[in-house]
Amino acid sequence: MDLVKFLWMLQNSALYFARLDCFVDPYEGYYTKPMLDSEEAFVASAMRDVERWKAMLRAEGKTAIVEQMEAQDLEQVKTNAKKAFHKFLA
Repeated sequence: MDLVKFLWMLQNSALYFARLDCFVDPYEGYYTKPMLDSEEAFVASAMRDVERWKAMLRAEGKTAIVEQMEAQDLEQVKTNAKKAFHKFLA
């Protein structure tokens, strides 16, 4: 970053973000295998949490809630977990 950009950031109390397509390194911002692996682990953990909640609710006799949870599309649960993961990374 050059001095002009740095001074602009200080004067405006703002951040400067370069466009991804302007980076010299072609792998800058690249989605890596470790990132994918950690995302898959996060989703798997979220799915285990869902199963624990179901078991707890069943034990308390709240089967109507469990039936509603089971009626929910599995892909939506995975999508929500992925969104949460990306917010966690940000």
